[in-house]
Amino acid sequence: MVSVTAAAASEATAMRALPVRYEREMPQVKHLATYGLLRQMRTARAAGYDDALFVNTSGDVSEGCTWNVCFTDGSQWRWPEAPALEGVTMQLLRNAMSDAGWPVSTAPISASGLKQFTGAFATNSVSAARPISAVGDQSLPGSVANRNLLYDLFDAVPWSSF
Repeated sequence: MVSVTAAAASEATAMRALPVRYEREMPQVKHLATYGLLRQMRTARAAGYDDALFVNTSGDVSEGCTWNVCFTDGSQWRWPEAPALEGVTMQLLRNAMSDAGWPVSTAPISASGLKQFTGAFATNSVSAARPISAVGDQSLPGSVANRNLLYDLFDAVPWSSF
């Protein structure tokens, strides 16, 4: 399969995410059934957003189309506790946060409660910490300011030899 799109935005460019009701089938397993999540991405882009942020039937944030998400309130970092595909970058960054002594947790994050956060980041194999400037109409002004902090932490993760 070949997909042709406009050039991707820089990983340093903050993105805007549209919250959508969607749950990945068997989220804990990486598989080829991507039609549903790519359809959500297309819907978000048609609505003027860069991507979609999935919200499950309980109203909790889980993940993005091809990325995990981390939130901050300026003093602590929180990963959603909802069924999602845990990406390698997410696992490395979450462990690095903990190892560095950062206040980090995994807990339910209600889509209606995003006002408590000042920043959010998308993490995947392309970008360790792409800032999310807004989720729907909720602005997250601290995202860009924290980007370099997260990249420095991720860059310090030692390479593994097999």
